[in-house]
Amino acid sequence: MLPDHKMFVFDYTTFQVELAGILAKALQSNRTGRLQSWIDARALQVHDPVEGEPVGRDWRDFLAESDVQEYGDFAMTVFYTPARFRGLRIEYNSAREKLLKKGMSEDAWTYAVLGWPLGPEGKRFDPGRMGTYAQSPEQVEAGLDALVGFGDVVLEPVIETLGEAQRRGLGVFVTL
Repeated sequence: MLPDHKMFVFDYTTFQVELAGILAKALQSNRTGRLQSWIDARALQVHDPVEGEPVGRDWRDFLAESDVQEYGDFAMTVFYTPARFRGLRIEYNSAREKLLKKGMSEDAWTYAVLGWPLGPEGKRFDPGRMGTYAQSPEQVEAGLDALVGFGDVVLEPVIETLGEAQRRGLGVFVTL
């Protein structure tokens, strides 16, 4: 299965304040009570992470797995709009190969196009099981700086998303 790179403008700072600690504890312990309570309190802001539709107070009806990864997936939608994304989509692998051949380092690619994994070591947040990452507003700026010099058309969706996030003072959320 090819990775489907999607990048969303994401309220990283509010995520860090409101949810990051709860999500990390749920991932570490595999207990979801506090995470479910957090979602319940914000149910009108939660969306289906795949379809992008608001789910409201009946959000549990949309669950397939009912595990910490899926609860986290729904909770994260409070901080981004699932239906509004750009990305390299299935061109991720070919874009990566192309840019590495042009001289981009593996680290620069990873941090600019993906970001940093979420959650504790060994218990990462990864509901799609192919990779989930985030970048703070500061990391967005560094990522833009790293990519602009390559000026490749393949990077346009990434540069556009990072640029929008920078203009709005936000981060990005990335899924594969």
